[in-house]
Amino acid sequence: MNAQSHGDPRPYSWGQVFNLFRRQGSDLVCAVPLDRPVPAFLDDRWGYFCVADAACVVPGFDYSSVAAGAGRYGFRLFRTGSLTARVVH
Repeated sequence: MNAQSHGDPRPYSWGQVFNLFRRQGSDLVCAVPLDRPVPAFLDDRWGYFCVADAACVVPGFDYSSVAAGAGRYGFRLFRTGSLTARVVH
């Protein structure tokens, strides 16, 4: 993770948009705000999935949870296996 983004106290806003990356062979997804650097752990085992905002219908994508976590850490991990996000970090 980029040290610059760790612990960043910026609050999220309802207008925030995210790039979603999905781990190959998994339901694990990483949401990264468009205005933040992509975390270093997103290597060639991850692929671009889609762009998401508050109207997103990706299973497991809870906008409030994702936005709050990404605002603090620069990204948020979640699983698409259920309708309610199971936060990983």
